Amino acid sequence: ASALPLTGVMDAYHQFLAYMDQEVVLYSPEGAPFPIHEEGVLVGVDGWGRARVEIDGKVEVFDASQVSLRPVHEGRA
Repeated sequence: ASALPLTGVMDAYHQFLAYMDQEVVLYSPEGAPFPIHEEGVLVGVDGWGRARVEIDGKVEVFDASQVSLRPVHEGRA
């Protein structure tokens, strides 16, 4: 089995991850085929670098190519 891209650097990556353990808003670009607008708490990234966000008690993953992620206070500007 091949290693995931962040294998071996996950702890260091999480130390510098912006918005870690903060409330965030996720939204898809305008015109996206499957619009996304969710709020939750950023709990880290997975081995592929996808954002892991806890929403209503469940952790979901989001790819940076599909969503933008901002702190809740900026997302409501």
